[in-house]
Amino acid sequence: MKRIIFVMRKRICIKDRICLVRRMKKENVKVSFSNAAKMAVSDCMDPEALVCTDDQVLQALMRKEGGDAIVVIRSENDMDGCDATYFLMDPANAEFTYYDRVYRRMHDIPWEILMTERLIIRETVESDVDSFVKIYAEPGMTDYTDPLYDADSEKKYIREYRDKVYAVQGFGIWTVILKETGEIIGRAGLTSRAGFNGVEVGFVIGRKWQNRGLATEAVKAVTEFGMKELRFNPVYALVSEGNAPSEKVLCKCGFTFKHKTVAEGKEYQLFTYVDY
Repeated sequence: MKRIIFVMRKRICIKDRICLVRRMKKENVKVSFSNAAKMAVSDCMDPEALVCTDDQVLQALMRKEGGDAIVVIRSENDMDGCDATYFLMDPANAEFTYYDRVYRRMHDIPWEILMTERLIIRETVESDVDSFVKIYAEPGMTDYTDPLYDADSEKKYIREYRDKVYAVQGFGIWTVILKETGEIIGRAGLTSRAGFNGVEVGFVIGRKWQNRGLATEAVKAVTEFGMKELRFNPVYALVSEGNAPSEKVLCKCGFTFKHKTVAEGKEYQLFTYVDY
């Protein structure tokens, strides 16, 4: 995203305009303001721009042309009858992250969830599957986790996962990348499985990168993100009997064993992380 265009029927006050320009300038994003009555739909279809408008007719016309916009509203009543996906009541106080993530969702660009000292954790895309296939094929990698589908089926699953999980829940299992080399080294994230009342952390790190503290680093970061950003408290982990390496990682991250439990017809050891 290189630009945010506010196409408004009701003007944004000077103070809020200045606030928006200054905030986005820090992110190297330009901001412009236009009168909705004078703005053509074709002028709003710049693929490098995000449009915010209080003109619901303009937003609907953009949808017909294959684009979309954030609809600026004054009250929740303004949402009635509007088919927009994204709404905003106070543009001047919205963080850059909100605009950036909406733009990425509109253009099918994965969100970067978080960054640690050595890792980048972002949403998974279909092209990651080739790396996952290699990781899961290593000896012992599927002893305590489900194997992948074949590559084509896994890519189809990822496409559906992005639409039905990331876009709806705002979280899921993500791709873990080694910052130093750009290699995909595994997966980590938060999930909510059927039949289990709670959000759990899940992780897989390829053999090549094990015993370097990377799994611990990923799990700590994901758990903290779940606690602070998503307000999940507690966060759980379900571990198969005998999976000592995962137990060790969880204990290092502050999880404690509670009891055995059954989920989806299988018995697990339940670990819990609680932020008091």
